[in-house]
Amino acid sequence: MIFPRSFTAHGAGVKSISVCNTDPSFILTAGYDRLVRIWDLNTRRCLAQFAGHRSIVPRAVINSSDEYVVSCSFDGTVRVWHSHSGECLHVLTGHEDSVMDVAMSTYNERLVASCSMDKTCRLWDRETGVCLRVLKGHKKWVKTVSLTHDGKYLLSCSLDKHVIVWDIQRDPPPPEKEEKSQTGSRLLQVNVGGANERSKRRSLIESEREGRDVADAGGSSVLRSSRREGGEDGGAEGVSERGGGASEKKDAQKSEMKEKPKKGGVRDRVRDEKGGGGEDGHTQGSAAGFDFVAHDDFILCSQVSSKNVLATSSRDRCVRLWDPKDGHLFTTIDDHPSCASTLSFSKDGKVLAAGSFDNFILLYNAETGALHRQLRVFNEGVVCVCLHSDINALLIGANDGSVQVIPL
Repeated sequence: MIFPRSFTAHGAGVKSISVCNTDPSFILTAGYDRLVRIWDLNTRRCLAQFAGHRSIVPRAVINSSDEYVVSCSFDGTVRVWHSHSGECLHVLTGHEDSVMDVAMSTYNERLVASCSMDKTCRLWDRETGVCLRVLKGHKKWVKTVSLTHDGKYLLSCSLDKHVIVWDIQRDPPPPEKEEKSQTGSRLLQVNVGGANERSKRRSLIESEREGRDVADAGGSSVLRSSRREGGEDGGAEGVSERGGGASEKKDAQKSEMKEKPKKGGVRDRVRDEKGGGGEDGHTQGSAAGFDFVAHDDFILCSQVSSKNVLATSSRDRCVRLWDPKDGHLFTTIDDHPSCASTLSFSKDGKVLAAGSFDNFILLYNAETGALHRQLRVFNEGVVCVCLHSDINALLIGANDGSVQVIPL
């Protein structure tokens, strides 16, 4: 029996965990409480806090030098932060609905990708805050976005069951004036719409069990940075964790998946480089290479390994490993007890962790798909996992706001 170390990282569920690069004892977390934080795993102290988002923060990433943090939120924005000063450098606006995921290129760290419930992906220049390209092709919300480590492709996964492979090495068009970001730490004024709009946002998918999370852009927040040790909840002195967070999380745990999609097989669907798509309207735009149907149900999560292998999970209870260059299916893993809602590769790309809200976490050989180890943890539900190769541990973000550290 394993007794993991744990600490409270957020006032509500932990949505994402990333390992910092210059010091492996530091991690970056984001949560339902609208906050992004940097933690020291050795002392369990909150070293920095970034506040400014007006709704749930599903993802935060950090660059290789640990100097810049990029976060996205259901408030419809992407924010660029300076990790040392806590200053918000840019508020990237342009998405017309909640932003579901964000990724930063390891090949060109000025390049940031985001995806949204507005069915689009966007490429941004992190340094200038300018939108370089809007990628349209999906028919439903885009759940996840990834950038290959060779800098060639953007991979977007959607509730329409498709993966679209975008060729981002083509010369991007000149940015449009209206796509420029807000700069500085001034708060964005968010229009949450009327009853219909709020109802739509409350149908947001996040299927840890069968579909959770909502984009409710209510409440208010102010940019703050702290390097003081927090209290029991790890928060910085003078920062309120409430501000509608509890009701927001409660709404976030309502299932969106009322519409059961039709069954469909896995098949490659090559598209013209200049777009056009087929009868279903997929893959339009000058950057599109091709798309393929990845699963028989909604895609819930995706990850790209250091070897440029794409892993996808779905509500069809399968995890699949792909070659993103041509959509070739390496293997299908179908022995998970329930649908995996979170995935994480080890640094060398040899191990894949798949976690689900029923508290099962399975470790697989990422080359063969063979089951290596099965764990079951005890918390209020696994929301995210992160394989920390430097300390040979598994980090778990739980629905109760805690981070658990399990030695492997």
